[in-house]
Amino acid sequence: MGMLEMVFLAASRPWIFVGICIGLLVWGLFPVVLCEGWFYEGVRKAKFLRRGTCAAVLLILLRFGGEFLLSLSGLSWRRWVKTALLLFLLGLAGMLFASVAALRQEEVKRMIAYSSSAQISYIFLALGLGSDAGMIAACYQILAHAMTKSMIFLGAGEMIRAPGGHYWGELRGAARLAPLGGLAFTIGGLSLCGLPLLAGFSAKYCIAGAALEAGWQTFPALFGLAASSVLNAMYYIPAILAIWGRKRAGEEQPLVWDWSDKPGKGTLVVLLAGNVFLGTAFGPVWELLQQGVALF
Repeated sequence: MGMLEMVFLAASRPWIFVGICIGLLVWGLFPVVLCEGWFYEGVRKAKFLRRGTCAAVLLILLRFGGEFLLSLSGLSWRRWVKTALLLFLLGLAGMLFASVAALRQEEVKRMIAYSSSAQISYIFLALGLGSDAGMIAACYQILAHAMTKSMIFLGAGEMIRAPGGHYWGELRGAARLAPLGGLAFTIGGLSLCGLPLLAGFSAKYCIAGAALEAGWQTFPALFGLAASSVLNAMYYIPAILAIWGRKRAGEEQPLVWDWSDKPGKGTLVVLLAGNVFLGTAFGPVWELLQQGVALF
């Protein structure tokens, strides 16, 4: 809650309103493009550590700085949630523009990074609805994104290590060399496309339900969800078909199971189970989040 409360607090002060707009645009909607895009371009180890340290310091400041400012003023997020129009508009724009940007990428992890930016924008859109239902939906999306995108990144890493390529053209048939990684990427991609019984569908359903109670935001939010889901399918479905295809037509390419990296494989299995759990146990998870939001 620290970052959210700091945003609402600052948005109520005209003299820093412009600064918050710029901050949200840069660090709120596109953190993965700025951070993950740097991390996965083959940069030197020293540069990776330097930027990782900066990102960690930023997260610490956002987490505890917001609570400090809130404690000084005695403000509550409920009081300032009505100022969330900016969050809604930037979230809607981020969903669409980041999805279009992901559609144009040929490098694997760069595409996933832009996709992550789109999914983070879902959180901002849900918060921008300015209601308890929107807050619950945002929390559900945070859980779904954590499970799904971690699984996609790890699955992509498994496939990249198998044939040694970083572009989709080089990864044709890679899931046959790393079946568990391919399965994780496939389930994660289908989850983001909104396939029922997976975490992504439940999160979208939760956001859509909150949007139906939001007044004028209903149509823009539903349109953004639908358009973003279609765009997700436009780049994830071809990628899934490519990684399970054969390098050459008619060539036999059996599955190669390698269990040497047991901790990594175990992590993928846990993330897969968590994704399915969030997709099938929507009611209990929603009630738990509702009880948490009611505490504030």
